[in-house]
Parts: sequence; C-alpha cells; structure tokens
Amino acid sequence: MAATPADKTAAKKLADDFAARTTGHAFACGTRADIADGLKVRVDQPEKIYQGNTGLCPSASVLYSIVKDKPVDYVKAVAALYETGEATIGNWNLKPCADLKNYVLTATDTVPAVDWIPMASMRDSENWFIDFEATDDEGGAWGGEVAKYLKKAGYTTILEEWNYFLSKNQAHLDRASDLYTAKDHNVLLLIDGDLLTDTDDAFSFMPNHWVVLASSITYTAGSDSKLAVKLTVFTWGNKKDIQMNLTYFLRHYYGFVACKY
Repeated sequence: MAATPADKTAAKKLADDFAARTTGHAFACGTRADIADGLKVRVDQPEKIYQGNTGLCPSASVLYSIVKDKPVDYVKAVAALYETGEATIGNWNLKPCADLKNYVLTATDTVPAVDWIPMASMRDSENWFIDFEATDDEGGAWGGEVAKYLKKAGYTTILEEWNYFLSKNQAHLDRASDLYTAKDHNVLLLIDGDLLTDTDDAFSFMPNHWVVLASSITYTAGSDSKLAVKLTVFTWGNKKDIQMNLTYFLRHYYGFVACKY
C-alpha cells in the first residue's frame, strides 16, 4: 500500500530533524545537508533513486518499493546508517562493513551518497563471505535474493515467478499487470537491459537487470500491424515509458518478484 500524505509529511520532518543534528557520522561519503535534501526529494519522488555507475539494480528496486510504501522507515534507516553505521528496516538488520563505510565516492562515481548508503548497505549486509565495499564491486542479485530482501524488509506477501534462462509469455506479463493494478503489489520485473536502450537485438540468453513496474500494461496495434506493448517502469533514477513490439519485449522478459505489506 502506497504511503499516505501524512506518512510523507512525517518522513520529511524526520529528514529535517536529521539535518539539524550535529552528531558524528559513520559514512565517509556525503554531507548531512545533501543527504537530508535527497531524502526529502525521494519521499515525494521515489523514482529519483539512482544506482549510477553501480550494479545495484536489485537494491535500487527494493529501496524504491520501501520508499513508496514506508517513507518513515526509509528516512529512519538512512539517518541511522549515516550516523551510527547500522540500521533496521522491518526485520532486516543492515550492518555494512568498515571498508564500505570508509569508502569515499570519487569524481567518476555517479551514484548519489543518499542512494549509495542504503543500497550498498543492503548488498553488503547480505554478503556472507566477500565484502561489498566499492562502486565497482558486484551488486547483482537473483530473484531468490530479492525475495529475501523484501521479506526481511517486512513485506508479508511475496510472489516469486522468474527464470534464469527461459523468457516468459504474454499471459505471465498480464499477471504482472494484474498484481500491480488490481491487487496493489509492487512488481519487480526481471529483464534483459536491452529493453531500455531500444537495441534491435533479436536474442536474449539471460536477464541482467531489475526494474519496477510503475503503470498497468496495455497493448495496441503497432505501426507494422503487429501487437505492441506499453508500460512504464522505474529504473536508473527515472520512470521510463516503454512501447515496443510485444514479441521482442517477451524475448527479454524473465518474470517478476511481487510483494505487498
């Protein structure tokens, strides 16, 4: 269930309180003022979450869902991470490693500190052997991990329907749309990123990117009289409209993880 106006007001008040404090900080990147401003922007527009030059699309998709539904929990968590180096979202204990907290974003890093801190902390808290500590570390996650993230974050209804290799069909895409439109779920789609660049590639061997559905899915007759699909997704700090040949889209669509509080 999406946050109410009162939830957003409360979250932005917490961001202002965070900005006014003068306590120390556990993360080396970002200023308190910039992070507080970024928090308020994202409370109103979760699609501003931007993974930049990292591979943290799973964390970005999960964070987008949390901000959209529970902005107070989001602001509390980012503030706690910045100030103490630890935070809790639902039952999810975020405790990033010292190397991650000491990492300084460079001039070539395009991920904002306000997004890097929670997204990298999510990824590192789930790594049991290898630390996640820099923007060029591997930040990906398959559907089982994404479902685990969401469960730990407090989502009580989680549906996991995705494939490593075989793409899904139109009926499954319709199911994703129904979960979003009629059943009020967050629907995280697993795709081949070529869908976002309009690359005319007829082949897709496996998925490599997570996005979040931000509209119902509709169909129209394309200019070539073939069926076209139309939808909007959250990805890369924006909401992107997609309209393309349905057959091509389905070649690059591998399912979803859906969740609801």
